[in-house]
Amino acid sequence: MSVPSGGWPPRRSFRARHARKLVACGAAALAAATAGASAQYGRVAVIGAATVDVPGAASLLGAAGAPPVQVETEVAGVPATLIRPSGDGPWPALVFVNGATAQGRAHPLVGRLARALAHTGFLVVVPEPPGLAAAEMSLRLRDDVVAVARAAAALPDALGGGVALAGVSSGAGLAIVAAADPALAPLVDVVLAVAPYADAEQVVRLGTTQSFALDGRITPYRTNPLVALSAARSVIASLEPGAERETLARLVRDTTRGAADPLAPLRAGASGAGPSPTHALLANREPHRFDALYARLPRDVYATIDGISPVRHAHRLHARVYVAAVEGDRYFPLEEAARLERANPEAVTLVASVGHGLPSRPDRAAVAVLRFARLVERALAHAEAAADARHEAIRRRTRARSARPSARAEAAP
Repeated sequence: MSVPSGGWPPRRSFRARHARKLVACGAAALAAATAGASAQYGRVAVIGAATVDVPGAASLLGAAGAPPVQVETEVAGVPATLIRPSGDGPWPALVFVNGATAQGRAHPLVGRLARALAHTGFLVVVPEPPGLAAAEMSLRLRDDVVAVARAAAALPDALGGGVALAGVSSGAGLAIVAAADPALAPLVDVVLAVAPYADAEQVVRLGTTQSFALDGRITPYRTNPLVALSAARSVIASLEPGAERETLARLVRDTTRGAADPLAPLRAGASGAGPSPTHALLANREPHRFDALYARLPRDVYATIDGISPVRHAHRLHARVYVAAVEGDRYFPLEEAARLERANPEAVTLVASVGHGLPSRPDRAAVAVLRFARLVERALAHAEAAADARHEAIRRRTRARSARPSARAEAAP
């Protein structure tokens, strides 16, 4: 349920050694696309440049055409950044849900990717629902994403009345859950999910015990401390309002994202007699005790965990979901993404790529970035084709309706 607050680009050593090559290749790809060779290569170059923020990337994006128009607004009552491509619409609509970064939609990578998506011809909405920046996952957060996506599909310059979804980390999980919601599912054809979690229960296990369950076995897995902080805040927020919720929230309220052990105040507070079931679970470090403690949680917590867990809703997906994940991710193990693919192999496509943005070997970073950019291009091409098909279906229905009165008039005596 998290995204690194320090950024997502590969290591400085990669940028220093490969920046010029990447920009040169991107410029050549854009030139080829401009000459009519293939728009696909231009999109790959634009997305790749935005992902790694290499020197010269701004010039590369400039070569892609006039800059998009960006405004700060509200969509479905949620603060959002709306980015329109240059020129006249309509355009395929895309909602980009960032992860739990303290900077929210102002995070530099979020801005670069959103503008790059607009450069490729998409009407982009980047919402910031309450709770997301604080790493506090909730049913309200899910519902806000659904509402924003429905409103984005209904924008006057949204092509075809549908919407694509994209997300990173916790935002990726929310995007998948939203796409499976019955109120939104008919409008969504494509979801791009980068490093998503699959099961919120497993995220709580990861954050508290630094382990995850795989085929009945407990596997150690060291994660970034932000996973623990997000798990605690999300579980606490799902409790009914009252003294317990206030007490536990106070223990983690002032915990900073950089803390080595964000759950230390909870563990210290549980040293007294008789901690509540929720407090006992969040204070526990021992993997073998997790299941028993989890079974004692209040029903409200189970309802939230079920509602925000993509794997528990994957069977309802109508959209094609493109998942980018990586082995050794510092937040969620690759197995989380694999769970999604197994839950609905007809809908989910998993590609090993950049995860939370730090390839395990800098000398392979260029390959990872290219693989990621190509996956994004596939998702965008799919979304664009679906928007065109929706638009054409609307035109056919409109023509059919307009022809009916004429036919009746001709048949009248």
